[in-house]
Amino acid sequence: MTTSPGSEQNRVHREQESALERAFRECSQANWDGYGAAPASESAMEWARRLLAALPRRVGVPEVAFEPDGDAGLEWWRGPDRVLCVSVGRNGELRYAARLNTARIVRTEMFARRLPRHLVETALELAK
Repeated sequence: MTTSPGSEQNRVHREQESALERAFRECSQANWDGYGAAPASESAMEWARRLLAALPRRVGVPEVAFEPDGDAGLEWWRGPDRVLCVSVGRNGELRYAARLNTARIVRTEMFARRLPRHLVETALELAK
């Protein structure tokens, strides 16, 4: 049985949403880490949801965790030399770092109306 591209995209979207919701629930209380962490920010979660919706589905499902300051953290790991980590702030600020073979990328950009082009290009390069 083969899977249609549309159903595969829907599956990826469902898995992304599930990972985000699960991480949010796990980190929704203050001090969730036992070291005084802030609760996961609903605003950061919404920005992360927008980011995931804007990325091409072939980028795949990231590992999702919330950071001690309440921001959302997304990581796509393809091996020691192929990784993208994005910290999504409650105001739409995106701080990301990537290692793509020998290239290293570190940037901070705002997610306003559109996902920053450079982040999309970086994610697509990782997905190759």
